[in-house]
Amino acid sequence: MNNLKLNQMKKDIFTKTLNKVCKECGISKKDIFIKSKKQETADSRHLLYYVCLETPHFKISYLQRYMKDHGYKAYHSEIIYGYNKIKNQIELDEDIKEKIGHLQEECTNS
Repeated sequence: MNNLKLNQMKKDIFTKTLNKVCKECGISKKDIFIKSKKQETADSRHLLYYVCLETPHFKISYLQRYMKDHGYKAYHSEIIYGYNKIKNQIELDEDIKEKIGHLQEECTNS
């Protein structure tokens, strides 16, 4: 698979995940790209980071680029923090683990 096709596939995964996360969390796409520490906004971004980074070969640099394309500067440390926060929640709550598992399947398959 050539790089152009691979890059488009990663961007499609990001877009699909963004749409599903916004729908699941009841937040607009516009809000997810606003610098805000409101819990629902931050949690939605963290979920977006987690699902994308759990996709094979999806790198933090891709997330940074796609977030920047929407006007949001996502720092490496912010992405790692959000990813780890969701990872810890999954380890503590079986319901969240199942919910995120379904979300991952929907976003990376088809």
